[in-house]
Amino acid sequence: MIAQLQVCSQGLASRDWKIKIADGNRLIASAYHSGDASKLNSVFDAAGLAMQEYQPTLSGIKDIRHYYTELFSRLQFLQYEVKTSETFQANDRIIEIGQSHLSFQKKDSSAAPTNVTGKYMQVWAIDAQGNLKLKARAEGYFRNLEQPNLFVVPIKSEEGAEKLAAHSSSLRHQLYALNTLMAEAVRRRDGNLRADFFTNDAAFMPFADTIKTGMAVLRPYLIQYNSYPVTIDSIAISNTGFEDLGTYVIEYPWFKVQGHNTEGSGRGSGKGIRLWRRNKDCCLQIFREIGLHNHPE
Repeated sequence: MIAQLQVCSQGLASRDWKIKIADGNRLIASAYHSGDASKLNSVFDAAGLAMQEYQPTLSGIKDIRHYYTELFSRLQFLQYEVKTSETFQANDRIIEIGQSHLSFQKKDSSAAPTNVTGKYMQVWAIDAQGNLKLKARAEGYFRNLEQPNLFVVPIKSEEGAEKLAAHSSSLRHQLYALNTLMAEAVRRRDGNLRADFFTNDAAFMPFADTIKTGMAVLRPYLIQYNSYPVTIDSIAISNTGFEDLGTYVIEYPWFKVQGHNTEGSGRGSGKGIRLWRRNKDCCLQIFREIGLHNHPE
């Protein structure tokens, strides 16, 4: 499915940016195959965000290079392929959604490779010359991996979590209100309320699961997901930043939660990318979202 949301201000033709996205994805795949983090780093904007399943959000190319250099020193990727399923152009941003196929093994292990299918969401920025750079990239899997710690690299960032430009104070307040209500829905375990955040034609890519498309699938999924006997003790939902694209808004959310049940207590955190769409009365609803978890500390 290819959808053009708005005409790009730089005038980059659809055929051209689809070719450029394919070139960028080939470079990412080449980085995984060769274990060369500099190739992957070259695809990112200098202030880009990288969100890998289990790893806290990486902000800026220094942290991204550090992470993938260490990851590639641990793991050999025998296969890394991506297939684009959707692209949306909005002003000077292109949102790409697709699936990935990975085969990897530890470099010091003779065990059979791990094969996994995943999903990803990428935000490409178009510069004045029509070049594409990754503003943000989020990748998760259709199942929980047996050794998630392999994908976690301790990083004490010197750059910090850089805030993306957010020029609209009214939009900031609107997102704050939506995230506050979303946190309340999670606290109350209200799957119906959570479903109401999505458009009828939404697609949601949850942690360790397949893509859920359309309200007929989303609502039952969220009701069942929120039916598990867990008491939420505290929860916070906010964002690293957002980008106002007119009819659409890109948000880079994060969450932290603590809860308990009869078996014990625990905490969790995560991040992702949301593409909100404004409806006729200017209310925002989620059109596309990918959600990722961080590996527990």
